[in-house]
Amino acid sequence: MIQITARWGAMPYVGWVNMESAAPIRVLATRWCGDCRAARRVLDGAGVDYDWIDIDEDPPAREEVMRLNRGMRSVPTIIFSDGSVMVEPSRRALAARLAEATGISPADTTCAADDRIPDCGTGSAGRVGFVLRELKAIFTRRAAS
Repeated sequence: MIQITARWGAMPYVGWVNMESAAPIRVLATRWCGDCRAARRVLDGAGVDYDWIDIDEDPPAREEVMRLNRGMRSVPTIIFSDGSVMVEPSRRALAARLAEATGISPADTTCAADDRIPDCGTGSAGRVGFVLRELKAIFTRRAAS
């Protein structure tokens, strides 16, 4: 256990963190942010362990986000166990980073590798294509297990 001490305005915050049970990835986010929800879907789809921390309800986490992002409340801010940080990553960039961290290679990281799945891009076609690729990756990993 380690003690964490922080300040939020005039109010001190003291907490304890059990480092042995802490998840390897911390996601500092909000419930209302679309990019945060997209990051959560990628993390859930990859089956990795992570801690979801809502900065609207956790003042020390909000301070950490602002410190890491030069005073901006940029979310999601994703902190990996090696200390590296991703801020507002694209779904593709986050999936690639997770593949690197876990050693599990996604079935399709190029977006256009399968002609039957729409190419990545903005709009509904890109989102549908992403979901289809993620599902294909999940089922490919399960079949290989």
